[in-house]
Amino acid sequence: MKLAICYAGQGAQKTGMGQAFYDNNKAFHAVFDRASSALDFDLKRACFQNPEDILMQTEVTQPALVAFASGVTAALEEKGILQKAAYVLGLSLGEYSALEAAGVWGPEEAVKIAAFRGKAMASAAEGIDCAMSAVIGLEKQQVEDICSEVMKAGESGNATGQTDISGDAKMVDARQPKTGVWLTNDNCPGQVVISGDSASARSGFLSSTILRPGRRIRMRTSPTSLPPRCRTGSVCGNLLTGSLNRAWIPSSKSAPATRSRAS
Repeated sequence: MKLAICYAGQGAQKTGMGQAFYDNNKAFHAVFDRASSALDFDLKRACFQNPEDILMQTEVTQPALVAFASGVTAALEEKGILQKAAYVLGLSLGEYSALEAAGVWGPEEAVKIAAFRGKAMASAAEGIDCAMSAVIGLEKQQVEDICSEVMKAGESGNATGQTDISGDAKMVDARQPKTGVWLTNDNCPGQVVISGDSASARSGFLSSTILRPGRRIRMRTSPTSLPPRCRTGSVCGNLLTGSLNRAWIPSSKSAPATRSRAS
């Protein structure tokens, strides 16, 4: 049997995350401090104390989760567990943690990219109240149909009541819808995630409940809820593409065969 390590995405954050590791594991402690040095906010205070729920702000959430994951990876490596993994993978933001685990970039680079991603998403979603819900018990097509109906109702009745977002007009593709609800994650058969502006996402949430009783989990989120097809999602997507193009992303021939954690 092969071992795979999967890294979590946004929504996994919680107050106090990493503190026990930081206090008791030298490998985690060292990498967490290295990652913290690359950020413009107090990472330990945000993760361990979470004053004013700062950990829920996507520009903090994203680098914090990647820093935490990098520390965990270091602890796994110290114990010889990482070396036994045949695969590393991640859910959304977790992909950045998986790339760090694979040695594509170090902890500092990983959190810098995650921080840029978080800031771009926060900026692009400014002025829009976002929401995300996990829908359990319905098939993907059923949820897509619900989202389509909610979108049609919003177009005809302006149900969302949202106004244009602020920002550089040159960065906004006017052809993209700025509000709505989309199926954004197909986690597994019978479990999908919908997200968008709060009013539309709420309509989809309630519609799915009426269609079939089951579990619906309203997730505590920030601008991460806006999908790429949304107008604001396209803005931060373009910004992130530019950032990644400037980062070192090795080809399969140049990718390191082993991890390097030189201090």
